Amino acid sequence: MKHSTRSHIMSRGIAAAAVALATITLSACGGSSSETENTSPAPESAARPQSPPATAPAPQPQPAETAAPAEEAPVKPAVEVRDDTPEAAIETWVSALQVFDFDAALAVLDPETRGAEMLRTTKAGYERAITDPAVPVALMQTAIAGEIQNLSWEMSAIDGESATFRFSSPSKADPWEIRVVRTPDGWRVIPPPNGLPQG
Repeated sequence: MKHSTRSHIMSRGIAAAAVALATITLSACGGSSSETENTSPAPESAARPQSPPATAPAPQPQPAETAAPAEEAPVKPAVEVRDDTPEAAIETWVSALQVFDFDAALAVLDPETRGAEMLRTTKAGYERAITDPAVPVALMQTAIAGEIQNLSWEMSAIDGESATFRFSSPSKADPWEIRVVRTPDGWRVIPPPNGLPQG
C-alpha cells in the first residue's frame, strides 16, 4: 500500500509540474509578433491570434531532494499522562497513540515488555518518516488514528494488583484482552507484542 500511495503522490506532483510548465511555455510563446503575423488575408473568425495546441512536455525525473515538498505533520497537543488508575493508564495509552504522542504512550507501558520495545522502534521510525518528503505522513496518520479511534474497551476484571480490559474493533471478529498492573510508579499497561492496542 505504501508503494502505490507513494507512486500516486509522485504522479500527481509530476502532473502538476507538467501543467505548470505547459502554462509558462504557452504564455511565453503566445505573444510574439512573428507567430501572429500572416501575409495572406485571414477570415474574420481567424482575426485573433491563436495559441498553438497545448502539449505537456514529457515529465523529467527530478532529484530526490526536490521531488516533492515534505509533508509537515500536524502539530497535535500533548496528552496528559495519568496512571493513578487502570482506566487512566489505558486511556492515556490509547489517546496518546491517536495523536502520535509516543512519549506519553510509552510512559504508561511496562518498559520491560516486548510491546514497549516495539513501540520505541515505531517511534524512531515515525520520527524519520515525518522528515522524508516521499512518505505520505498525513495519509499514514489518518489510517492509524482512525483504526485506533474505532476501538472500544471495558474493564472485565480487577483485583488489587492488576486489571484486565476487553478490547474490540469492527475490523476484528473476536475481542482480545490487555492487562494493566500496579507498580510502585503507577499502573502500567502490558501491551500486545507490537505495542499498539489493536495488536
